[in-house]
Amino acid sequence: MEGKCVSEFTFKRKYQARFFVAADSIYEDKSAIFAYELSSQPSSMFESSGFMRSASKSTLADAIWNLGDCSTEYTDIVYSYVVDDGSLIHKIPWKSGLTFGEICKRYIDSVKCYGTHSIVVVFDGYVSGPDTKDAMHLKRTKEIFGTKVTFTETTPFRSKKELFLANNENKQTFRNMHSNGIEKSMLQQMQTF
Repeated sequence: MEGKCVSEFTFKRKYQARFFVAADSIYEDKSAIFAYELSSQPSSMFESSGFMRSASKSTLADAIWNLGDCSTEYTDIVYSYVVDDGSLIHKIPWKSGLTFGEICKRYIDSVKCYGTHSIVVVFDGYVSGPDTKDAMHLKRTKEIFGTKVTFTETTPFRSKKELFLANNENKQTFRNMHSNGIEKSMLQQMQTF
C-alpha cells in the first residue's frame, strides 16, 4: 500500500480472512479490530452492489460427504420427507395453456411420489414489506421484474414461468393456491417468514 493512493488500493478477501484469523491470537477484544473499518459495509460480508455475499453451500456439502459414508441401511422406521417448495417450484415445467389449477396439481403429484405419509412441504414467505430475504430474492431474479397477473385456478397460463415468478405478488398468490391444494391432499406444510 505504500506509495499508492488509497482510492487505487483494494484488499483481497482471502487476505482479510487470514488477518482476522491471525488477529484472533493477538486481540482479546475482537471488536477493536473493526474500530477503524474504512467502508460503510464490511467487504468480506457484502458485495459492492450492497447485497450480502452468498454462503458457499457446495463447500459445506463437500465437507459433509468427505466425513465418510453417507448411505444408510434399510430399516422399517418411517422417516419424514422435507420438500423445499422454493426448489420444487423451479424444477416442475409449466406448459403454456395449462390452467393454474392443473399446474398446482402437477406439484402435488410430484410431492406424492415420496408416498403420502410423513411429507412436510416448506414454503418461503414472500411478504410485501421489508424482509431479511429481500436481498437474496432480488439477487436471484437478476433484476428481472415481472408484471402483476390476476389469476384463478381456471385461468390458463400464457407467459414464461421466470417472468411470472419474478413478481413476488404473483409468486405468493400462486403459493397460496398451491398451499390450498396441498392442504386438501392431506399433506403437511410449513411456511417460513
